[in-house]
Amino acid sequence: MIRTILKYPHPALAATCERVTVFDDSLKQLAADLLDTLRGSKRQGAALSASQIGDLRRVFVVDLPGRMPHSVFVNPDIHKRRGEVIAVEGCLSLGLADDCKVRRAKIINWSAQTLSGRHISGKLHDFEARVFQHELDHLNGVLIVSRKVR
Repeated sequence: MIRTILKYPHPALAATCERVTVFDDSLKQLAADLLDTLRGSKRQGAALSASQIGDLRRVFVVDLPGRMPHSVFVNPDIHKRRGEVIAVEGCLSLGLADDCKVRRAKIINWSAQTLSGRHISGKLHDFEARVFQHELDHLNGVLIVSRKVR
């Protein structure tokens, strides 16, 4: 089901999301809704976090076919960051005029869980690493405007 993407300054966008402890049908429905909402958005996005639709569980989805090893990340975390890159980012919860330059790690080592609770991990580079970091920021209540490089 396509849900409404919350817009800044909605308070859910500044909230820190809670770890998922129950891996049930409601979690699967959340992931399906996130993917439907992302794919149905008027402004093309690469990923969407649960907080952007008002659900405060630590979940985000990515829609980069062939570029990411998974599309759903539950309880994601970053364990190591290497390198540094500044690039322009946009956000579905901000307007088009709010695209801004953001400093991110070039390479990250990450971990997360699947919808069934299985632990997964990997390494991401460049754009894919940027997407993961952007969505993890959402789960921590951080928007790109607070990371803007001047």
